[in-house]
Amino acid sequence: RISNSLLRNRGTGDNRVGIDTGTGGTYYIFNNVIYNTSATGTVSAGFDSYGAYSSYVYSNTISGFLYGVRSRNSSNVTVKNSAVFNNTDDFYNGATLTISYSASDDGDGTNAVNISPGVTESSDWANAFIDYANGNFHLLLGSVLINSGIDTSGEAAPLNFTTDIDGQTRSG
Repeated sequence: RISNSLLRNRGTGDNRVGIDTGTGGTYYIFNNVIYNTSATGTVSAGFDSYGAYSSYVYSNTISGFLYGVRSRNSSNVTVKNSAVFNNTDDFYNGATLTISYSASDDGDGTNAVNISPGVTESSDWANAFIDYANGNFHLLLGSVLINSGIDTSGEAAPLNFTTDIDGQTRSG
């Protein structure tokens, strides 16, 4: 379980990953901000799942990687209520990847939110967050992301959390 964390990748070279799951088990990844400030290298992912297990990626912000969320081999990844944007490919599905109520550049998944519907994506991202370019991913008043998710309080623990990354009560 990884929750309520701010993970920033500043490295260079290949194979830089914000969160990389191990072998076996069930992984719960929620209420995190995972972002990359160095776009060099050929392989990088905000969240990378490889193996025969399940991962639940809920209410995360993932930005600036080659792949935002990558599901490979025989992994089973569920993404919900997350903002995955400013990646070369927001979602890479090489196994089983289920996306719902999440925002991306491409409107991926069911009940998707297009975080950048305008002509200039970076302007749209700037309208969603306080200062995403400098790592402040708090939502701006009027952001397209406000109230765009689904209430997860009825989910099984630990996915039934009711606070955000700052510990403030969330509405859903």
